[in-house]
Amino acid sequence: MNRTALTEAGTAMRSTPGKNGRAYAVIALLAASTFTFITVENMPIGLLTLMAPSFETPPAMIGLLVTGYAVIVSLASIPLTKLSMGIPRRRLLCSAIALLVLATLSTAFAPNYYVLLGGRILGALAHAVFWSIVATTAVSLFDRPKHGTVISIVFAGSSLGTVLGIPAVVWIANQQGWRPTFLVMSALGICIFILLSILLPGGSRDDEDTSSGSTPDRRTFRAIMLTAAVGVSGIFIAQTYITLFLTEATGLRTSELSLALLAAGISGVLGVFLGGWLAPRKPNVAIAGPLALISVAMFCAYAGAASVMLVVVMFSVVALGFSAFAAAVQVRVLIVAPGSTDIASATSSTMFNIGIGSGALIGGAVVENLDVRTTALASGSLAAIAVFVFLLGLSPAAQRQVGIRRRNLKKVPLEPGNMQ
Repeated sequence: MNRTALTEAGTAMRSTPGKNGRAYAVIALLAASTFTFITVENMPIGLLTLMAPSFETPPAMIGLLVTGYAVIVSLASIPLTKLSMGIPRRRLLCSAIALLVLATLSTAFAPNYYVLLGGRILGALAHAVFWSIVATTAVSLFDRPKHGTVISIVFAGSSLGTVLGIPAVVWIANQQGWRPTFLVMSALGICIFILLSILLPGGSRDDEDTSSGSTPDRRTFRAIMLTAAVGVSGIFIAQTYITLFLTEATGLRTSELSLALLAAGISGVLGVFLGGWLAPRKPNVAIAGPLALISVAMFCAYAGAASVMLVVVMFSVVALGFSAFAAAVQVRVLIVAPGSTDIASATSSTMFNIGIGSGALIGGAVVENLDVRTTALASGSLAAIAVFVFLLGLSPAAQRQVGIRRRNLKKVPLEPGNMQ
């Protein structure tokens, strides 16, 4: 299909109510997909104390599954994105989801730690492809002025992975064991695969008006990427071992973990909409503000570790800040990307997973050599450093664009855009 035909198809799509409903349905499915990927990625964190005895390994070894997953994603995101640039989004997204289902099933039936690790590697490869294109796929369905809102909706699914997914799998695991939780997530993945394969439009990505950044700024893009790597590393020093922190440092009972994670997840959902709203309006605040908030919250958690209420509130603040930061980064990436937005999104995914992996690794070292409470101190310190990294790396053009972008921001109804 040529560019003219695609444009005509997009016009017809906007004028047909049934097709408009199809766009909204696709966005809902993409949000469900981010929910599934985030839940599966972080299940070893919530099930840390249950999975370790099954494989006769210390909790830190299960924590390393998060590190290994992140390392694979970090190494594979950009190469796989470049290799798959010519593949239609529907085929690519559905293939990633199918691979995740296979990986999750292999984890559910893993007889030993090495098979478990193999399943995580498969899941990481699916993750690398999925997160490089999910945001650009979502915004390609709508006009540019509403990209922040669209990103918020899609990323709300990832936050719900914390608010619903992790507490739900912890509850199921406490009732039935940890393996059935992976079977449940496999079934959800199969449902999403079927529906997306029917509803998501195919076609080439080359004709989309979202294939490049609207205001390219290489220096600001680099600053955001470096900030993401440092900031996310700081966050996951403590976040990877949140269950140990709550039970050992704070004294929370295991039966109450689900409620604590639920509180953090609710905050995360609010944070993702906050980040999506702030990013086009106050871009610098949207990036630096959440990291500063996280830093303060982690220092408070360290100082008041004996107070269950204080620690739960502080980890909820961290969840809000992290979700706001993640959403803001993705919106900004689509604006300042110096080249292909798919490659820029893959780079963002790489930086986030470098942060997740290094954070989990540092956190494991802190737990093994010091104590779990100290993870909060290390987390707060690195988050504060990330704020300075961002402010020092901004280009002068980024400062000028803040005022210009705020003046040009239009209040446009959320109408589907060009669907291929």
